[in-house]
Amino acid sequence: MEKMRIEAGMATPKGNSVDERQVHYNSRIEMSKAMPKFDAKEGDIVLYMSLFERQAKRLKVDPSDWVSCLIPLMPTEIVELIARVPEEEFFNFEYIKRILMKKFKLNAEGFRQKFVQHQRTQEKSWKDFVYEVTNYFQGWINDLNITDFDGLKNLFITDQVKKRVPQEVRNHFVDVWGTIAKPQDLADKLDGYECVRKTNRKPANLNPKVQQQGNVRSITYSRDNGDHNANQKPMKQEKGLPRSQYDRKNRPKFTCYSCGGERHIKKFCPKLVKTNSDQDSRRKANVLL
Repeated sequence: MEKMRIEAGMATPKGNSVDERQVHYNSRIEMSKAMPKFDAKEGDIVLYMSLFERQAKRLKVDPSDWVSCLIPLMPTEIVELIARVPEEEFFNFEYIKRILMKKFKLNAEGFRQKFVQHQRTQEKSWKDFVYEVTNYFQGWINDLNITDFDGLKNLFITDQVKKRVPQEVRNHFVDVWGTIAKPQDLADKLDGYECVRKTNRKPANLNPKVQQQGNVRSITYSRDNGDHNANQKPMKQEKGLPRSQYDRKNRPKFTCYSCGGERHIKKFCPKLVKTNSDQDSRRKANVLL
């Protein structure tokens, strides 16, 4: 990996003279002194790349050398990522920059969230905070290719409309949500979505049936007069209902298997109780005799 860093620092897209190589080498040395190494875990890639560009311009480093100066400042995992870039794009700083932003999942929506949610810490001054917010905003509009006032106006209007869209609808457009920058485009997508929903919505049932099982009563309603269906099954008392609300007409009737009478069972049949009492009296009389 260190060999690749050295080769990247010495390699140039054009020119092979000793003087040119010395200039490229000096540029890399100056940038390594002016810039700290990037910390992938704690650092902010947006702010780091912005600072790198500023320092490179201040030191008058040729743009063709920016990638060569950047590689020694990156951790191993990012150097390996840059190493997989096509050879024709290897010295294209803007291309490398986009690769790094994608690596850290910073697209237009990511920049927007950082711009809106970024907070100032006590360790930093307000100037630092303004600088950071400015970079997030710049990354947001750059990713959407906004270069004029009309584009900026459309972006802000679109952002305000997006805030009023329900989360369920946002989830439907999750793949393109961050790339929509014109209010008319957003309105067309939202209207189309609602039109499809209305088309696929099932019509209301004119004769709904309420059928519940277990301890909940099962009733069939008629929309015409609201009366119960004559063919309904005996309903069961619903849990938690007072006894006064229970339909006594549908309460199951008990039948005695001994005498055939209603409202009692064989165990409590009056005739059997009387017979058993007579038999007990006779047994006691026989014992006494």
